[in-house]
Amino acid sequence: MSETNPTAAKPTFSLSRLLAVLVPLVLLIVGGVLYWNKTIEADTKAANEKTVLAKLGLNDTAKLEPKVLDRKFTDANGDLVADAPTDTAALVDPETLVFSYIGADDSDRQKEVWQEFMAAIAAATNKKVEYLILTKPEDQLAALKDGKLHVTAFNTGNVPAAVRTAGFVPDVVFADAAGNTGHTMKLLVPADSKITKPEQLRGQPIAFVNRRSNSGFKAPMVYLMKDLGLRPVRDFEVHFTFGHDQSIAGIASKEYAVAPVASDMLARAEARGEITPAQYRVLNESELFPSAALGHAYNLKPELVAQIKAVYKDFVWTGTGLEKEFGPSGIVKFAPADYKQQWSLVRRIDDVLGPDPEIMMGPEIPEPEGMVE
Repeated sequence: MSETNPTAAKPTFSLSRLLAVLVPLVLLIVGGVLYWNKTIEADTKAANEKTVLAKLGLNDTAKLEPKVLDRKFTDANGDLVADAPTDTAALVDPETLVFSYIGADDSDRQKEVWQEFMAAIAAATNKKVEYLILTKPEDQLAALKDGKLHVTAFNTGNVPAAVRTAGFVPDVVFADAAGNTGHTMKLLVPADSKITKPEQLRGQPIAFVNRRSNSGFKAPMVYLMKDLGLRPVRDFEVHFTFGHDQSIAGIASKEYAVAPVASDMLARAEARGEITPAQYRVLNESELFPSAALGHAYNLKPELVAQIKAVYKDFVWTGTGLEKEFGPSGIVKFAPADYKQQWSLVRRIDDVLGPDPEIMMGPEIPEPEGMVE
């Protein structure tokens, strides 16, 4: 009978066996951490994009209800503009008519541009006409709503908000000798830019004018988001120049890589020698938009409105500040405004934006931090 070893065999250490267990475990842990970090990063970026979109007054769902006339106004004839009050006691016939052009930084200069026009209104109405210096469109709208402004002008993008919230009634737009009105949005790059087509805008810094500008912000933003599928922050940087002239100058100096501007403003800048066609290229040009509009407060006495409208019709531009200011872009007269038809495209653009960028009923939303130049 054979004798057995009473001592049990001890297991030997195996590095390969240990690694076979640990390596998959480590890889699993590392992969989980990376996935978790990537998920957090993606969620954070998405949240930041959503915040930025909100601050810019944008909504990428494009399923908003159309913006309509404020309930304090009536629109019996369906022209989308506030009717004059039927109660004669609610009509105003001020001793002094207060006028302003578009609220902007050059308001002092515009006061001189419109001197002859103001004199013509004074003669037609037998009233004193004063110019109100306004440097911001929100202050201009507040003045109109408060009854401190009677005859004024708003740029293309601000007209719908002025009509809806402040009782602005567009009377006329700017026109050339043939009666043609309007302008386009031109997306500019410096002439020697490596960007040759819109699809190359991904990753580029884009210099917009401000959130209230139709050609300088609203129209190009909708084009970028809806036509090209690009989103602010995720796909391109957003900067503000706060003026078409500043945007144009930035393209001429190559300070800005891309800038959307209004074609009529570009034509005036060329006429002043601030930029030449050889200094820029056009990546995209929009449909025709209406020009800025001049109009009156909805509650002015009808007889007074008729006198003001007669000035628009009969005013002679030759030798005036208006000819000097607008003549270089081909503008030589006023033409009747049709808000319902001419601003149809502008209203559709507004309807795909988020919270009303004009913020006329409350304090202005501050410009997004880290996105302003």
